[in-house]
Amino acid sequence: MKKKTTTTKTPLLPRDNSQEDKILKHLKTKGSISNLKAVFNYRICRLSAVINRLRQKHWKIRTLDRKASDGTIYGEYKLARLK
Repeated sequence: MKKKTTTTKTPLLPRDNSQEDKILKHLKTKGSISNLKAVFNYRICRLSAVINRLRQKHWKIRTLDRKASDGTIYGEYKLARLK
């Protein structure tokens, strides 16, 4: 029986100054981003769509559930640590 070899794909880099580029740079420098930060800082209204495109380009991004002081639950995104 042959052993399965797992290959990790190298993440693709987005175009300069695109929504994906802005979010990726933010994640690398600040560590995390929420939808509210994306709207106010970058005027990106559909952060989940940008995150999905980055994941399709093999970026490992985790979604964390957070709870605001008023009880509202929202998602926060972080780059996953590389092994």
